[in-house]
Amino acid sequence: MTTYRIAPSILSADFAQLGNEVRNVVAAGADMIHFDVMDNHYVPNLTIGPMVCSAIRPLVDVPIDVHLMVKPVDRIIPDFARAGADIISFHPEASEHIDRTLQLIHDNGCKAGLVFNPATPLDYLLHVMDKLDLILIMSVNPGFGGQAFIPHALKKIETARAMIDSSGKQIMLEVDGGIKTDNIAEVARAGADTFVSGSAIFNTPDYTAVIRQMRERLKELMDETGTDTQYIELGDLYGRMSRYRSALSLYHQGSPEILTDGKIPDSHICFLDELFKSNDGVLNSLLKALNERKYTNEGVTTTIPVISFF
Repeated sequence: MTTYRIAPSILSADFAQLGNEVRNVVAAGADMIHFDVMDNHYVPNLTIGPMVCSAIRPLVDVPIDVHLMVKPVDRIIPDFARAGADIISFHPEASEHIDRTLQLIHDNGCKAGLVFNPATPLDYLLHVMDKLDLILIMSVNPGFGGQAFIPHALKKIETARAMIDSSGKQIMLEVDGGIKTDNIAEVARAGADTFVSGSAIFNTPDYTAVIRQMRERLKELMDETGTDTQYIELGDLYGRMSRYRSALSLYHQGSPEILTDGKIPDSHICFLDELFKSNDGVLNSLLKALNERKYTNEGVTTTIPVISFF
């Protein structure tokens, strides 16, 4: 079952009342506090540091999710760990040695994340997936709150979700920038499970109402798909449809009788047949990762050559 998390960004909070703001937004239903750190060097803005993190740490019992938009990045990581950060993420462009920086975060007792700007490729993930607890996709260019969501980010979210699922690891997929009640379901459908929202929450008089509406949109999506996960393709391929793999193999080898023997519902066959015929690069990458893996169906282990489905 997918766990959705809403992480209000205090970048949009009232800093004259920051202690009350974080208490109130957590009481309103926030799952995490998103803490944006900018240095006026890597991004054109200057915000807050470890002292503020340390000040709010005793006020809330939810995780503090620190997003470092600073360069260089390694020097300040231990400071935020001591200040009470639970998750620390950074941009690959801000580190000379990404693997070493991820290890530094873990060595300081925090979960580690990697952040991708709208024009930053996801290629870095190919080499450090085993060290990640979180992937953050920026759906705006970093530096300022209140920007509009960049639609192309949906494609990147889909790609990141495919890579996470093919890795078999439990990695949070977070999205930051322009998240509101009217687009959170669309972002979730693309594969995100953690949603950073700043002005859409803090610029309203009723935090509880906004967070409730966001959860309602996510619930509607789950009801619409009829499944516990919002990302039907990957949920089916990796989890709940494991028992269908042998039958699917027979189907694509020319045995359509499986459609009528109760092994696979018609709706799943139609959906999966279109999926396997897709030329989309994301799905091709996903299916290549599945190729030649072994799966167990009713006690019998079988290898399904997924690529041959094309």
